Amino acid sequence: METLYVVEQGAYIRKNGESLDIVKKGQVLESLPAKGLEKLVLTGYISLSGSMMDFLIKNRVETVFLTPTGRFRARLMIDEHKHVALRKAQYLKLEDPVFKLAVMKVIVAGKLDNMAMFLARRGRDYKEARLGSAAAGLKALKSSFEKAETPDEVRGFEGAGSRIYFNVFKLLIRNNRFFF
Repeated sequence: METLYVVEQGAYIRKNGESLDIVKKGQVLESLPAKGLEKLVLTGYISLSGSMMDFLIKNRVETVFLTPTGRFRARLMIDEHKHVALRKAQYLKLEDPVFKLAVMKVIVAGKLDNMAMFLARRGRDYKEARLGSAAAGLKALKSSFEKAETPDEVRGFEGAGSRIYFNVFKLLIRNNRFFF
C-alpha cells in the first residue's frame, strides 16, 4: 500500500504494532499494514495519535490534510524529501552554459514549430493567406535559428517569432465582438 486515503469524518488513526488502526467511536473500522505506506491523505476531520505522528515522521510518510470538500489545507513533509536531491541536481545542471543553451534551443524551436503549424492549419481552414504567410515566415525564422550561439540570440529569435505570430493573431479570432 503506497497511498492511504482516509475520508471517514471523526475517525482517529493510531499505530498498533505493525498496523494502522482507523478508529471511530471506540471501534476499529479498519486495520491496515503500516509497512510500505508512502503517503497519507486525510480528508476532513480526522485525528492522529502521537505514535502515529512519530511513525509518519520516522518513515518519511508525506501526509496531506484536506478540507471535508477536498480543498488543500496543509502538508506534513520531511525537509529532505526525495525530490530535493533531484531539484538540486537540476539547478546545478542549469549552471552548465552548454546544457542551458541546448535546453533553451529545444524549447524555442518547439514554440516556433508549433506556432508555424497552428497558423498554417488555421490559414487553410479560414482561407486566410496572411496566416499562411506568417507561418512561412516562422519556418524561415526557424531555419536561421539553428545558428543561434548565445542565450540572448535564442531569446531574440523567440521574440521575433512571437512578433510574427501576434501580428496576425487578430485573424484567428472569429467573434466580431472581441478585438485583439
